[in-house]
Amino acid sequence: MLTHTNFAVWSNSIKYVLIGTNTWDIVTGVEDVPQGGDVEYREYYKRSNKAVSILYGSITPAIQAYSLVAKKLIPYQAKTHTKTHTRV
Repeated sequence: MLTHTNFAVWSNSIKYVLIGTNTWDIVTGVEDVPQGGDVEYREYYKRSNKAVSILYGSITPAIQAYSLVAKKLIPYQAKTHTKTHTRV
């Protein structure tokens, strides 16, 4: 759980959680939104939502209020997904 004092430990731990759930490349921007068919897009979208859930659930409520997960990733995700696909 991320607190105001443990970023280094938390970031290392969460990295391996995201790697283990096959979502690390989405979070780091290595993997782009697929432009192929619906099956690829839906799989990407599910993994993207999983990453947001993992990240948001791993930070304290005090930090959640100011997090980029809540303010940046979710609006970015919605904007990105609605450009080329309808919401699933």
